[in-house]
Amino acid sequence: MSGVGSLFAETHEAAREEIAPGAFVLRGFALSMETAVLGALREVTAAAPFRNMVTPGGYRMSVAMTNCGDLGWITDRTGYRYDSVDPENGKKWPEMPAAFRRLAESAARESGFADFHPNACLINRYEAGTKLSLHQDKDERDFTQPIVSVSLGIPATFLFGGLARSDKAERIPLRHGDVVVWGGPTRLRYHGVAELKAGEHPQLGCVRVNLTFRKVALEAARGLECEHERERRHDRDRALHRVVVAGRLGVAIAQDEERVPRQSLVRGGARQECGVGALKVGDQAGRNHHLRQAREGKVTEQHGRDRNFQGIRCIERRAARILEKEGLQSHFNAGQEGRDIERHIAGQPGEH
Repeated sequence: MSGVGSLFAETHEAAREEIAPGAFVLRGFALSMETAVLGALREVTAAAPFRNMVTPGGYRMSVAMTNCGDLGWITDRTGYRYDSVDPENGKKWPEMPAAFRRLAESAARESGFADFHPNACLINRYEAGTKLSLHQDKDERDFTQPIVSVSLGIPATFLFGGLARSDKAERIPLRHGDVVVWGGPTRLRYHGVAELKAGEHPQLGCVRVNLTFRKVALEAARGLECEHERERRHDRDRALHRVVVAGRLGVAIAQDEERVPRQSLVRGGARQECGVGALKVGDQAGRNHHLRQAREGKVTEQHGRDRNFQGIRCIERRAARILEKEGLQSHFNAGQEGRDIERHIAGQPGEH
């Protein structure tokens, strides 16, 4: 009997690989709960289907996501955050299944984190060709708790870096049922997933599904909203500055190589939201220039107006692209100032 017990202990120990202090790969750990976990996964995704979220910068994520538990991690044009409500249907996220909770807590115990009780589970679905760039998990605020990551479906390569993004990342192959746990000194290490190669799994088909369990401080989740607003104001200010820069480029086109005095342009850009003032300065200067050309017989008045209109629209397009990249709404088409500019270019009085 002692021989059997010893053999079991050696096999069990071999299945746990330490990849760094406080970080482990538990090979095949989830297989004993496979049926219950996959059944629970189907129930969760039926209630809260996978979706490709959008980053604050306006980029569509290639990895599809959903959540279960008290809080779900989401990203949209307003920022990254945890929320108790699914933004797609306005309902609370599905309750974390008991099979999920048992798996996460037992994996954490096996890795030396006996008091881990997750309240959030992010579910990612990867297809061939998708990946997840290196990042830190910092939104949870409670860094005393580990991360438990369960790999299901086709194989993947887990990237486990250092505490700086530039640190070299170790490449760790993962298969169906493997669980990665990291915490303590490695809790804030950068990690990601290399581009997924094509494959097929008997139960999950041509995809990989990853369950990431975290403990999120509830008060921190609320605090993230306040910090998010401060960060958004900062990003907005930065975007406005870049819009003025784009305005300078557009003004040069609108004026046919003539220049507005730099101070006037900057004042105009700062005076109105989203650089509309810069547009007005450029419009007036360009309009005057082309009307002067018309009076001198160099171009017809209508041709001058058309060229000026094209120049101003160029400013609007450039500025709108910058705003979209920054995840901010463009006010040029929707805002009253934008309509006034269009009427001004068309020779119509603006609305006040």
